[in-house]
Amino acid sequence: MLQTIKQFFAGLFFLLLACPSFGQTALLDVQAKLAAYTKQQLPEKIFLHTDKTFYTAGEILWFKIYVVDGVAHQPLSESKVAYVELLDKTNAPVLRAKIALGQKGGNGSFQLPFHLPTGSYTIRGYTSWMKNLGAAHFFEERLTVVNTLKSPEMVGKKQTPSHVLQLFPEGGNLVQGHSSKIAFHLTDNTGKGVDGQGYLLTEKNDTLSSFRPYKFGMGHFVLTPQNGTRYKVIFTLTDGKTVSAPGPQSYEQGYTMRVEETSNHQLKITVQASNQPDLREIYLLAQTRQVVKAAQKQVISNGSAVFVVDKNSLGDGVSQLTIFDSEKKPVCERLFFMQPRSKNKVSLRVSKDQYASRERVDLSLPSLPNGKQTMSLSVYQLDELQSPQSTNIDHYLWLTSELTGMIEQPAYYFSAPDTEVQQATDYLMLTHGWRRFQWERALGQLPTFSFPREQFSQLVTGRVIDTRTNTAAKGVQAFLSIPRSPQKLFSAISDYNGFVQFEVQGYFGQGEIIVQTNSQKDSFYKVEIFNPFAESLPVLPPAEIDLAPSQESSLITRSIGMQTQHLYTADSLVQFLRPHLKDSFPFYGQPLYSYQLDDYVRFNTMEEVLREYVREINVGVRGGGSSLRFKLFNETDRVLYSDDVLLMVDGIPYFNANNTFEIDPLKIRKLDVINRHYVLGNFLFYGLVNFTSYSGNHEGIKLDPKAVSLDYEGLQLQREFYSPDYSSIQDRTNRIPDFRNTLYWSPDISTQNLHFFTSDTKGRYLISLQGIDEDGQPISTSSVIEVK
Repeated sequence: MLQTIKQFFAGLFFLLLACPSFGQTALLDVQAKLAAYTKQQLPEKIFLHTDKTFYTAGEILWFKIYVVDGVAHQPLSESKVAYVELLDKTNAPVLRAKIALGQKGGNGSFQLPFHLPTGSYTIRGYTSWMKNLGAAHFFEERLTVVNTLKSPEMVGKKQTPSHVLQLFPEGGNLVQGHSSKIAFHLTDNTGKGVDGQGYLLTEKNDTLSSFRPYKFGMGHFVLTPQNGTRYKVIFTLTDGKTVSAPGPQSYEQGYTMRVEETSNHQLKITVQASNQPDLREIYLLAQTRQVVKAAQKQVISNGSAVFVVDKNSLGDGVSQLTIFDSEKKPVCERLFFMQPRSKNKVSLRVSKDQYASRERVDLSLPSLPNGKQTMSLSVYQLDELQSPQSTNIDHYLWLTSELTGMIEQPAYYFSAPDTEVQQATDYLMLTHGWRRFQWERALGQLPTFSFPREQFSQLVTGRVIDTRTNTAAKGVQAFLSIPRSPQKLFSAISDYNGFVQFEVQGYFGQGEIIVQTNSQKDSFYKVEIFNPFAESLPVLPPAEIDLAPSQESSLITRSIGMQTQHLYTADSLVQFLRPHLKDSFPFYGQPLYSYQLDDYVRFNTMEEVLREYVREINVGVRGGGSSLRFKLFNETDRVLYSDDVLLMVDGIPYFNANNTFEIDPLKIRKLDVINRHYVLGNFLFYGLVNFTSYSGNHEGIKLDPKAVSLDYEGLQLQREFYSPDYSSIQDRTNRIPDFRNTLYWSPDISTQNLHFFTSDTKGRYLISLQGIDEDGQPISTSSVIEVK
């Protein structure tokens, strides 16, 4: 997929060279740099479909991960690992997971701890590659968790909100003597818009104009700034409080930008230039997700220039309109939103609208055209605690993922395209889109990236440190061992910055890793392992939840349902799908020789074991003295080697082979030998010897003092969703209560027909289907059923 997309961009670039009628040739250098930048850093987007957004502590949070390229929105499988975190209101992670990704994305779950406090939480997802662009490009969604097992005073307390007023000049600049539209966004501390009466004042408190928010706290006023005059904006809120902000800074010279929609489906972009000579060239470049849609050149006449762009030439979703000066530097910028012109028409049908308790519900997806979609489905109860999820995959890909900050009610902007929606959408573009895409990155030298794309497996990264100077060390051999069965060993060499990365394959669940350098060659070095999760703060502001007394009954019902599931179906909630392993052999495969020590006479020293029945190993005496020396007979070279032999205990290297004699043979179950050349990564060894203990975790066996042992979690094991089957009368009439409020969850819908059974909990349930097809068209549809 990645190669196909790169070929697409290469073809697009040569098409531009061959067709100068597409824009002016003077902008081809900018377009070429943009295409090269996009090809190199092809962005990724992640969307998380959670089974619902309201949980009680003790429940399981289920999620599906969709990964697409950030240009065409086509499913992308280049990254093999996604990172998912649940953050509390202080932005501290309370749960984290690494999720394996494949052709259809990935899926996982979080068991919410019983001690988790009541509050608003943020779930976010990203890949290692996405960390290069920062947290603004991560997926984030707010979830509510209520701990019904704690005393009522622990339930969220309502706080007096603070307010924020932000001002955004259209195009980015205010120039003295030029009239400009200034958009404002008035919000509370949770990012939600608030109402109020606004005033534009001079520094002498003279009122120039008044205004109110149009929608979601957004609106605009017009200002022609004058030299030497300062301005401020004050809002009086409905509760009588006030919030203010200084007016944006104005400049003596520069460019302003005004975008207007005309009646004939065109955009008129007027650029005013202050203190710029006439006939000077300026440029407009319109791009949708880094693909150029229009490029034009105009000359300044009487201090202004006008560009006209056909709206239909722009791509679906958010487009960026950028003005470049004569030196090809971006000087103004504006976003414009085009409603998606085509939608994936996947329909969802249910057998009927109303059901009894424990009755079968049949679903069908009759409009699936070719089965090349990736889809997930959730069925959850709607009540005063849980409303329909506000963010669907189509809203996210077309809109939310392209903007900065919190988008209040994104579904509103996809409703009927009347004048009100269009105006609110324009205000959204003015207030939320400032400089998410950075031209400085694209037009400068091609950047280097700190975080690699995990294209083959999860990467464990770190740095080799010289303990004598506490500085990074380059060119040092490093090894990472996973001692549990099947044993794994990975190798790497530190680069000029001391960085090492290990491509760790087939490592799932919680376990131990051991990292070390070759103490015989590099005795002064140690390895520090990096935290693989992002350290940047989330973008969404923290939020407080407000639980009303009228919701107490619903909370009690949720609490009883959660506790009942743990009481009667606890075993079903902890069923995990084991990953498919190619074989159970350790990393070196089938050894040439293997000795089960219990098949032989058990000696008290390793010297006796090796002397008596391991014929490939020779035990000698060093220099006629009393110290022993380990040697392995290499049948390829017909030579005895003591150095450069990969000697291990439970897959953990022992770099001084003579330390073998200190191992207690009564703790060793098996000895494997490969007495030929063995290649591990970039390293060549003259043989391999591995002692496997009974415990398999090197218990009671001394490791190198500089070896670093860490508890390190691998990829998350997938949990099975518990969905009871009430097909038989016996199951349907059993007395075990079933109070599930999430009736069904499937992260991978692969058939046109499926079914599930209702529970004993009566009420309305939303069936939510999310997905994407191979062409990048999002799938989002829903239906409501009722259980009586």
